[in-house]
Amino acid sequence: DNALEERVDASRVRLADDAPDFASLYSLFGELSSGIEGLTPRNQRLVHEARTTLSPEAVADGIGGRGLQHEVLVRELSSRLRFAIERLRDLIAPVRSTDFAEWADPMLGKLSLWTATQSGAATSVWSDLVYSLPATFSRLFAFVTLTKADALQAQVDALR
Repeated sequence: DNALEERVDASRVRLADDAPDFASLYSLFGELSSGIEGLTPRNQRLVHEARTTLSPEAVADGIGGRGLQHEVLVRELSSRLRFAIERLRDLIAPVRSTDFAEWADPMLGKLSLWTATQSGAATSVWSDLVYSLPATFSRLFAFVTLTKADALQAQVDALR
């Protein structure tokens, strides 16, 4: 008999009515929070703002047990991404501000629109937001890395 038996780990099977698993998303926000906190470690107010807005716990509290209520998810994620972009805009080196603005300004416009979305259009906006998340996080992490490098170079230059 050519039948192939395949075993499936029951703990990894998700049913259609199971709550979504946002663990990866929480992790990305946690890394983003750490990165932004690392840019201003001595400013406790800014560190606190980043933690209360971007930490995995803060994102989980914002989303709560709302499952797939697209309107809430879009509003929560958009507002947190907008916070991260605006915070980086304040911290980015002047030499990089033009490159940052070329990416950030259109992104902030989209996030503002998505945040203001009414419940009827939330599902289509949700898919737009989900598809933009990888590129958005990638750009944010790249700018955090560049900003850290610029800050370190400024300290090295100060030693000269």
